[in-house]
Order: sequence, then C-alpha cells, then structure tokens
Amino acid sequence: MRRDRSRAEVMYRVGELAALARVSVRTLHHYEAIGLLVPSARTEAGHRMYAASDLSRLTRIKALTALGFSLDEARRCLSDEAYSPLRLVEAHLERARESLDEQRQLWSGWSACATICSSAATRRSSSSKRWRC
Repeated sequence: MRRDRSRAEVMYRVGELAALARVSVRTLHHYEAIGLLVPSARTEAGHRMYAASDLSRLTRIKALTALGFSLDEARRCLSDEAYSPLRLVEAHLERARESLDEQRQLWSGWSACATICSSAATRRSSSSKRWRC
C-alpha cells in the first residue's frame, strides 16, 4: 500500500488489491482488459495502482457476480446513473422467479417421462418380456 503524495490517497498495487478482495491478479487484469475495472493510476514503470474507489467498485462487481449477473450485466449496472440496490434486488428476484419457472417445467416433463416409463415397465413385466431402458 502506498500513499500518492499529490493526493494523499491510499493506493494499492495489483497484488495488494487482489489479496484484499480475494481475487486473482489475473482476474484484475481481465477486468481491466474488458473495461470493467480500470486502475486509477500507473507508476512510472507502468505498474497498476488502484485507489480506494477501485476497491469499492471491485466489491460491487463481486456482489453482482455472486448474485448471478454476468460481467457485462455488472458493467451496465455500475454505469447506470439510476443504479440502486433496490433495482438490483428486484432484478435478482425476477431472475430467481424465471429460474424457478424453468425448474418447474423441467420437473413436469421428467415426471411425465417417469410415469410413462413406469407404466411401460409394468406392462412389459406382466407379459414376461424383459424391460430395457
């Protein structure tokens, strides 16, 4: 951790930020490559330096991805002027409802399949033919 003399702000090197946020250095490099998290500064040697605001943004990125948002969706959330935690929770609830609907449809289909297989197996066993799935 270093202090930027011109701004008296705490700055983190890439490895320090990775350790603080519990992500890999490679993840931070990837986030920079896709424009999701760009370092606030670079040293004269070109090393990435991150400010406290970058750590805060990274924390929000991790929270969004933990909720199932893609990196592109996380970028859109973070760049949206109207971004709010309530909108985020509402979006997550909508995703969960859609997922439940899909699971219900799958369960219904597999349940019907099991019923058909069970019925066919019963018919075959009563006619003494061997059942093969």
